Amino acid sequence: MSEDVKWQDYERFVAAIEAENHSSLEVVATLNTKLMGKFSGTLRQIDCLIDGRFDLGFERRIIVDAKRYKRPLDVKDVEEFLGMMQDCSADRGIMICESGWSEAAARRVQDRIDIKIIPRSEIGDYSDHAVCDECICGKGVVFCDNKSIVQINGLYSVSFIGICDRCHSFNVWCWDCGDKFRIEDEAEYKCNCGRLWYVAVSEGEDGANPAATSTYLVMIEDDEEIDIPDEERIYWVDRRRGF
Repeated sequence: MSEDVKWQDYERFVAAIEAENHSSLEVVATLNTKLMGKFSGTLRQIDCLIDGRFDLGFERRIIVDAKRYKRPLDVKDVEEFLGMMQDCSADRGIMICESGWSEAAARRVQDRIDIKIIPRSEIGDYSDHAVCDECICGKGVVFCDNKSIVQINGLYSVSFIGICDRCHSFNVWCWDCGDKFRIEDEAEYKCNCGRLWYVAVSEGEDGANPAATSTYLVMIEDDEEIDIPDEERIYWVDRRRGF
């Protein structure tokens, strides 16, 4: 196994652990994504982004970074990460490393960064965590952290939703009809229930950062025989931030 593949597995494993540690219907975990820097104006690579699922602000935003160093982290590494946190509007950060950190680095993190040691030799099977399945894009795996429950005409509809860590598309498992499908950005799909699902991209919705982008997964009850008002047919079920 090549070094790159080992590190891909390492990053997926630690990201899956952190996604599970922060699992909540109020937050969404996206792996291997990019955020547009608020100050730098450049795309910043994020190993794992934990963010408010529908919050407009960034109070819940945490970025996770797996460091590929065989040496201990030093104060320069921490300061670079603090700079990325500021550029990405993250209030908290998590640094994962293999070989520990210096005393100066420990003093510099203060209370905004957690540093954790996970040796590469201790990599487990990340599918035991938040991984739902391989994405049908054939490139990545789906981290399924959203159990969506919506009420339609007095009945509950349940779906599991996850995001691929490579193509970043939404993958949906509709429990009502058993259909499993992937939807690309700005595309739509009708599941076996007859419900219409589509993905909408919204740019510049954060006034503090005009380059901020959110991608929404929307479900529409398309059955005209169900007697409910039009405004009750639309359900915003998930959101992904970043690129």
